[in-house]
Amino acid sequence: MYDPFLEEVQEEWKRANIINFLQKNKEELNLDNDDIQTIEKKKISGLIFLDLSQEKLEGYGLQPGPADTIAKLVKKIKGEEQGIYFLGDKEQGTILYICKCYLHLIDIVFNEKIHRCRITDKIKSLCTTKLVNIQFSSTSNIPSVVIISLTLKNTWITQMSEFDKMVGTTIRFMPVWSWNEINECRIGMFNHLEVEKVEDLYSCWGGIPRFILEKALDSSQQNHLEDAISKCNARLLEFVGEIDHADDISHRIIHIHTNLPSEEGEENEETPYIKKFILFASERVAEKVIDKLERNYNQQLRNFVTASSSENEYSMLRGVIFEQIAHRILQKGGSFYTRSLESDFTSTIEIPGRIKLLFNDINKIEEGKYCQLIQKNFSSIDAIVAPHTLFQMTVSRNHPINVNGMKKLVEKLGGKSGTNHIYFYFVLPKDLYDNYQAQPFYTNGQTVAKRIPCWITNRVKQYALKIDLSSW
Repeated sequence: MYDPFLEEVQEEWKRANIINFLQKNKEELNLDNDDIQTIEKKKISGLIFLDLSQEKLEGYGLQPGPADTIAKLVKKIKGEEQGIYFLGDKEQGTILYICKCYLHLIDIVFNEKIHRCRITDKIKSLCTTKLVNIQFSSTSNIPSVVIISLTLKNTWITQMSEFDKMVGTTIRFMPVWSWNEINECRIGMFNHLEVEKVEDLYSCWGGIPRFILEKALDSSQQNHLEDAISKCNARLLEFVGEIDHADDISHRIIHIHTNLPSEEGEENEETPYIKKFILFASERVAEKVIDKLERNYNQQLRNFVTASSSENEYSMLRGVIFEQIAHRILQKGGSFYTRSLESDFTSTIEIPGRIKLLFNDINKIEEGKYCQLIQKNFSSIDAIVAPHTLFQMTVSRNHPINVNGMKKLVEKLGGKSGTNHIYFYFVLPKDLYDNYQAQPFYTNGQTVAKRIPCWITNRVKQYALKIDLSSW
């Protein structure tokens, strides 16, 4: 019997692969058809297969014998029964999880055309134990590389600034982990954690594996997030787009994100990992922080959000906070001024109050509810009321509509063959509302989409919607 590779099971095995493997090896595994049928009825695919334990299998109805056999097979595939550990240390484990971004960034590190590169995660809570500083000789074609994981002291900040000033230096930002990466790592390395527990922590911390996986059951570590929220104050509004010098509390509630490579088959000419933008760690964190700022620092918050909308160092954080306030106002409902970006016709619309539903998986969107994204895993919208209304909050005069993100939503908008209009509202502060223009459709990069599906061009209608914060 051949032992399948872990990556093969994770990425390639469907339900049929599981059953075929068990059927071909049932004699060696001492399984009968009833055992295999029990697995088949549970519709288990590769990732779920790797999450099986003897306890779970017995819960499915298997007898202790075959349950033990399959559980040991799973451990063998994952390397847990071979007694081989990184650096010979059992505490280091048998599995190393490598995020996709590492594979992309290593190509940048060894690119002969890039002589100096700084790669930084900019998220203090993502660090392990100390600053990692890797420098290669700058002779010939070998690049100089500094990889920074923020346990930065003032000395390192100074050195980093000096390195950035050197001729030919380029900077790349490491992304936070996606839900798929968190869950794959849970299955491969932390399968004692229930998926519901990890989902809940992800919706609090954002994509920070230390607190979602490694410290998931450590209540003293989990308390750090609530502690950070309770201590936040108006200084949060002083970041001015720069999180490098922010304190430990701020790093837990605000993260630096970056632009990602396009998915397979999508058009994107933009270089990944070169942009940075500030987001709250999660929607839960955003709500609690805005609650506190609104309650204790209302005037400072109002002044910040209603400041000049010019594209400057304030605009990123201003936009994030404006988005959170706009979500609250729209979910609560009321009368709003709108203007067609095609005909310039103005009107007042009544939006009813709706139940809010936070989602990370498009399949969990429910019609008639105010469905708000947990994380920015695609950049087309901020909220949806299926099947006809989309909201995009912005404080920028230019905010192209992402075609690839729209394609992902098609089934929640009546499908490709639907006939209903889709109302795409750009939710704007009042200083942008009057002169806002219709936005082009872009790919994931900064290029105009060459091919736009007919269902988008025929059914999507762009509007400006004014949010007046003076009465908030």
